[in-house]
Amino acid sequence: MHGGFRRRYLIDMDVASGSVWFGCPRVMNGVDWVAAFENALQTATPEWWDSTAKRMRHENLVLIRYSKQKTVLVLPKDKAARYE
Repeated sequence: MHGGFRRRYLIDMDVASGSVWFGCPRVMNGVDWVAAFENALQTATPEWWDSTAKRMRHENLVLIRYSKQKTVLVLPKDKAARYE
């Protein structure tokens, strides 16, 4: 990406193998695409295999931002409580 927009995403291992559906009726630039994808993670009920519970989960995720480090944690709500 351009203009110092680079971020590092640290994604929970179970969530990383999941899926989220999102789309847009227009072509998006990189910044708009990232914003749309982040929004979908938080509102479009992503799906992933929970290896601990041995079942599929369908719930919105939490994005915890560490601005200084340009890092975003992507976690299920139950794991996010440890970092907030």
